[in-house]
Amino acid sequence: MGIVLNYEVNFLTLDDQLFDDKLCGMIKTEFDLIRSWQGMITIFGYDAIRVLDNYIALSLRKLLCDEESLLLKICPNFKMPPLVGKEFRCPGENDEMKLVEINTSLRIKPESEWIALEKWLDQKIAWIEKDVTSIPDAYSNRFYILLAQKLATNKFTDLFECRYDGKDRIWCFKNPQSDKQKVYNMLKDKGYYDLTIKTLIKHIADKNGAHLADKRSAWVRMANQSSEINISAISAFATQMMYAATKQVAGLNDYFVVPLMMED
Repeated sequence: MGIVLNYEVNFLTLDDQLFDDKLCGMIKTEFDLIRSWQGMITIFGYDAIRVLDNYIALSLRKLLCDEESLLLKICPNFKMPPLVGKEFRCPGENDEMKLVEINTSLRIKPESEWIALEKWLDQKIAWIEKDVTSIPDAYSNRFYILLAQKLATNKFTDLFECRYDGKDRIWCFKNPQSDKQKVYNMLKDKGYYDLTIKTLIKHIADKNGAHLADKRSAWVRMANQSSEINISAISAFATQMMYAATKQVAGLNDYFVVPLMMED
């Protein structure tokens, strides 16, 4: 029969093992940093959360959001527990805002219900309940230019005609009955009324990185609240990520993370 080379000990797989060990070491370093920042919140109190969350979010972006994600390199099918928490509604003055956000919980769903990372990042953590009636009859020149830049499509600009209101230019719909629905659909598809977990992480890590308008960036602070005391949504996500990694990556299964409570 001849000599059979043992796959488990041959040199062809040695480099892969060394590469995995190196990645696990880098990931553990990020985990250590996250835990140290979380520990500082206990020492310095609630007022420190906002500052420390910036550092935690940087690690989350590196591990979960970047194209060169370390976790995805070592575990391409990495999954996260779906978003759970208490729904909080903030109607605002005259019921105009209708903001809804999820106060994230540290409790998690059973592993059988965990979802792919990309799907997890696209979950909405806050949103505004609006419909086509929220679209005005016309836009000021400044707001029209802002929307045109955000949407970056002729399908938007082709719907308007320029008129003058005294000295100021305004942009009116050519066919209001049909065109308002089209603009509403464009804004909704672009996520104008939504705040996803991915955008939340990117904005806290780098306020310019998520490209949020000033008004929408105000949602972030509200959406970053948790149902737990002295724990932000960002910190809760970090703990869930570390716990999920110990369950899916062999080289990380010895990393100690406090076990999390499962949702009923």
